[in-house]
Amino acid sequence: MDEKHSKTAYAVYFVLFMVTLLSAATAKDLAGSWIASQPEMKMTFHENGTFILATDRENRAGNYELVKNKLVMVDTHGRSFSYTIHNMARGRLTLVDAKGQQIVCERTDVIRRKKKPNGVLAEMGEHRLLENHVDIGLLVMQFVSGHRLQPREKDDFTRASIHEFGKAPKKFLEQVAALKTSMQNVARQKNPLDVGASRQQLLSGFYTATRHLPERDQPLMVAIVNRYVKMLAYDEQESLMLTDQDVNALLDYMEFIDQLSSGSVRPLPTEKRRKFAESLVHNFAHLDTEQKRFLCAASVVWPVVDYNWQQFSRDQRRDIQSHYRNYQSGNKSSSISDAVPASMAGYIQLYRNMTALASSGHGEIMTSMLAHGGTGSYWKARGKN
Repeated sequence: MDEKHSKTAYAVYFVLFMVTLLSAATAKDLAGSWIASQPEMKMTFHENGTFILATDRENRAGNYELVKNKLVMVDTHGRSFSYTIHNMARGRLTLVDAKGQQIVCERTDVIRRKKKPNGVLAEMGEHRLLENHVDIGLLVMQFVSGHRLQPREKDDFTRASIHEFGKAPKKFLEQVAALKTSMQNVARQKNPLDVGASRQQLLSGFYTATRHLPERDQPLMVAIVNRYVKMLAYDEQESLMLTDQDVNALLDYMEFIDQLSSGSVRPLPTEKRRKFAESLVHNFAHLDTEQKRFLCAASVVWPVVDYNWQQFSRDQRRDIQSHYRNYQSGNKSSSISDAVPASMAGYIQLYRNMTALASSGHGEIMTSMLAHGGTGSYWKARGKN
């Protein structure tokens, strides 16, 4: 395996591992207490195959058996009844009774708000799940999504981690350790293009590991990332995913290029921006590999450029503009702000500018920014140096 793919291969294996845990329910998965509000009832299942069912009308106890997706229960009086398990994930059990009524149950014993000493969230024999184990998964999601997670999302992921840990603690911790190694490799990368490539490998790993799963069965890590990142196109051969974040970042970068060229800020009108974005998605398959890689790293590359620009003085900005104009002097093309997006000439200008940026333009801009004391580090630009 070459260096490019080995850097984040562990993370892809981790996602695949999470998917394999979404197999048919077992007694171990079901063990614990569940509560439903409509109809009001509480069910407790034990791994030895016994149950206790309490409703507002009666209490029942007996034995249960899982037959594929059927939960078959026989009480101490010999009365049998069954439910179809529609879904069980993330601390929620959805059953369907004989009349077709759906019953949604929530776990009452998955997570304890009162944490154990030293950040221990759960224990299974000699194995311990710690807060910093969960933090690794949170870091991956924040890196790939480009967003800080909400407290509710962090709580949901903690609950899911405790549940998955309980299924296979040793293997779960091994996969978390592999994921940590993967993220340490990414953290050592300074060049935004390299960081963007690593993000792409993670996105591609998430996508290929879960694309055939129904939405309700997606691992929580993938489900949370998908809330923030929308896939617009995918290159199977190069394993490159074009996202809405990348398209928006590239157009922001294009506006900045126009600012360097003209000396004035001219944001693209909303409709023109929309048409350019649609064109990038529609023609993604026809771009060359260099263009695709640059476009798919734009959401990582552009924040570094923007961060530097915001730090520079007026004189430094003037010098950088002068440097870029000298580089661009042989290019007689017009600004995309002046181009008509619905016209062939407008689209040609968009792709010509993107090609120039991907091949050498970005390098020229960063060289000038570094010469004026800027940073080339994605992590510093994101405040994580």
